[in-house]
Amino acid sequence: MRVVAALRPRRSLVVPVATVAAPLAYAVLRDATTAHGGSPAAAHAALFCGAILTGYLVACLLVAAVDTDRVARRHWLLASAVRPSTATLALFGVVVLGGAGYLAAALTVGVPAVVTTVLTPVGGLVGLPLVVLYGGTVVVGNAVGVEPALGWQFLVVGLGIALSVLWTFALSAGLAARLGG
Repeated sequence: MRVVAALRPRRSLVVPVATVAAPLAYAVLRDATTAHGGSPAAAHAALFCGAILTGYLVACLLVAAVDTDRVARRHWLLASAVRPSTATLALFGVVVLGGAGYLAAALTVGVPAVVTTVLTPVGGLVGLPLVVLYGGTVVVGNAVGVEPALGWQFLVVGLGIALSVLWTFALSAGLAARLGG
């Protein structure tokens, strides 16, 4: 019964699931958009679902191993991560689902240039950790005159995406707190 309780969906899983699943989902989507007639769409759909499921299972293990009450007492942002308010979840959900919708539209039917122009600052804000981390890798690579190995670049992008998820959640929690939610 303890396993079933650990797998039960709850608010404390939102941040870990998103943080683990986002880089994995990115890897699947990147492969789907760069595969030239290789893997079928059904395989990518299965891999995408696997990425989300993996994120969920890792998050369940993480939350089960951590004393969330102790974490919540350390800082308001940590408390918000393990016990997010409805307003925080709503803001985070709007940003995540909006980004997913934009990505899906861009990959399938295209997005008008004016929409992209309007949303670019939002993407820059949400993706700031990724931009800084990957930009730093490019700057260092150019300074030493060596392009980082593809595996290193993939690791940096995955970490940048995970940090961007955490950053987006922090922005959502901060805005929700400011708005009184």
